[in-house]
Amino acid sequence: MARFSAGLRTASAGSTTLPSAALAGSASNGFILREVAVFNTTITACVYKLVRLSTAGTPGAGATEAEWDEDGPAPACTLAGVYTSTAPTTTELGILFPLGAAIGSGVVRTFGGPGIRCLLAGEIRVEVNGAAHSLRPGEAWFEAGPDPVLARASEREPTSFARVMILPRELQGKPSIRYVRPEDHDKPKTQSYQVFCDEFITP
Repeated sequence: MARFSAGLRTASAGSTTLPSAALAGSASNGFILREVAVFNTTITACVYKLVRLSTAGTPGAGATEAEWDEDGPAPACTLAGVYTSTAPTTTELGILFPLGAAIGSGVVRTFGGPGIRCLLAGEIRVEVNGAAHSLRPGEAWFEAGPDPVLARASEREPTSFARVMILPRELQGKPSIRYVRPEDHDKPKTQSYQVFCDEFITP
């Protein structure tokens, strides 16, 4: 998959209904979001949130993408500026970007790659974007990477699952999990992991 980056600076903060920026694509073109960085250029504290758009609305002017890979395909989406007259329909993803009251205050969030999980033992309930599914051994589910996931394992019996993911090379040897709530990062963890393969894929 070809890689691109894009950025913009805006004097308008948007609103609760009009996004400050968006990656606008089409139903036939998919993309994977790897990193989002938001910085404050004022001395007013604010909070941005990441949402999914299901209708187009009226986006602002598009930014120019920077291509990471030479001679790759065209980008599957375009970074658009502040929305104007028509608000898009959005769904909150539970990911916030709190910016302090200082010029240069910012938040950078990275996202792991997509992958398939298969339950080996026990029972697990997985919630993604408001949809919940209870799974039994032998059943599988898919996680896209950018979407926050709430997984609750059985309290009656041990639960285990296997997962296979394709991740950016810079994550080799590092954990790919990203906590939606920062306070969860340092909480005691009852689960354990065993890595069977962590190798580069050679084209």
